[in-house]
Amino acid sequence: MMRTVASGLGLVALGVAMVLGLLAAFGAFGGKAPQKGPSVEASESTAETTNQQAEQAAAVGQTVTAGDVSWTVTDTGQETELRTYTFPPKDVFGSYVTMDFTVENVSEEPVTLTGDTVTLFDGSGIEYQPEPDRNSTFVEPEKNILFNERSLLEPGDTREGRVNFEVLPGASGFRVLLGGTDPTVSEGEYVDLGF
Repeated sequence: MMRTVASGLGLVALGVAMVLGLLAAFGAFGGKAPQKGPSVEASESTAETTNQQAEQAAAVGQTVTAGDVSWTVTDTGQETELRTYTFPPKDVFGSYVTMDFTVENVSEEPVTLTGDTVTLFDGSGIEYQPEPDRNSTFVEPEKNILFNERSLLEPGDTREGRVNFEVLPGASGFRVLLGGTDPTVSEGEYVDLGF
């Protein structure tokens, strides 16, 4: 008799543990996990700061220097779909900003570019980072220099690159912050994309 009661209590405890585990896994306890994607909130101070930065921004075709690299945005555009460069071709629909650029290592040390060295802002101050999944299969490897082994630039090296940003539909007033490669220094120059 005692053995049956203990077995029953063990099964009840196991069931309770499973239910609590499921609830925890689906976020019933604690705060909501952060969602991936562009933030749709911009504070008033952020909007004022971005307006000041837009007034000081360089134009497409002008060269800017940020720390150990110099950048020239050579072409930009808005797209409603991205197409893979691999076979079989695949289209991904959405709202995108594309940017072609040239970058040069102007330091005396090797540098490595990453997706964090380029940040896009819209006219509302919303920040967009380039995502590897919108670049790696949609930009040819020789131009996908933010997300592959070609991101290492020796002193004096110059490379052409391309980057895609997924943006909110209807967003406009874009400018890009082109930064240096030293993560301990917040430096960068803005370029107004003209749309």
